[in-house]
Amino acid sequence: KRGPFLWEHAPVRENCLNCHKPHGSNPLKLQKTSVPYLCQQCHSNTRHPGTLYDGLRVPTLENPATGSNRLFNRACADCHNLIHGSNHPSAPYLGH
Repeated sequence: KRGPFLWEHAPVRENCLNCHKPHGSNPLKLQKTSVPYLCQQCHSNTRHPGTLYDGLRVPTLENPATGSNRLFNRACADCHNLIHGSNHPSAPYLGH
């Protein structure tokens, strides 16, 4: 983690061990488990299910469930890639 960030993911502030193992793991970056399972330890997929996106109809704050029948990876980190935090104004929506 590099920071401090203007917007930080709460588990990052608390302790790295919330998401990472200190002595290695099979998933990337010493994660306890793979995405989306790591995310779903705290986040519910009922609020934001793994909707299929085509990139043409992008979800917005007004309509977060815009989707399509085309597959676009379907991993949390495909869109929410600023997991540790950011100084960018969109971070509260895309970071976590």
